[in-house]
Amino acid sequence: MMIIRKIQDTDWPAILAVQERVYIDVPPEPLNVLQDKVRHSKGTCFVCLAGSRLVGYLLSHPWGEEKPPTLHQTLAPAYCDDYIFLHDLAIDSAQKGMGYGKALLAAFWDSIKAKKVNAVRLVAVQDSEGFWQRQGFQVKKGLSVAAGYGDSATLMERLHKSG
Repeated sequence: MMIIRKIQDTDWPAILAVQERVYIDVPPEPLNVLQDKVRHSKGTCFVCLAGSRLVGYLLSHPWGEEKPPTLHQTLAPAYCDDYIFLHDLAIDSAQKGMGYGKALLAAFWDSIKAKKVNAVRLVAVQDSEGFWQRQGFQVKKGLSVAAGYGDSATLMERLHKSG
């Protein structure tokens, strides 16, 4: 049975384990940085459980700048919610293709439905650009991505209509 819910304090060890297994091209971020993103999130961060086992997570937060945030650093307070930055969608490698990512994204889209957000932005890493294009994201040209995201990192955006 699949369960999607908001992140709880007891989820962090499993989130760190998934992050460690999933990210090959990008060094994993420390616990305090991930927790900081949830503190800024305004209810837009989720985990996916298969039974009682955490198999994936989604982290996002408001972001008012054009360029994506730098990895491995805590966030300054966002005084502007023009954009939501979808920081992480990670599914345990052994669990890919089972619909967990789509379920996490559905919860995310539902959580921002009423927010006054112009767009959702993300950095596609590890050759995930095609997946994000299938979710309605387009490459955002003209802005650079910090080197920490990896050589194949691509800034992407999906416009959002509130309401």
